[in-house]
Amino acid sequence: PAKGTTYLRACEVIKRTTRGTLLSLSDIFWP
Repeated sequence: PAKGTTYLRACEVIKRTTRGTLLSLSDIFWP
């Protein structure tokens, strides 16, 4: 169970990081 929880948490972090990166890029390229 712990391994699965860590995996889900990692997915959430990756999703959040990807979303933040895309928003930052859109701010740079499309001000």
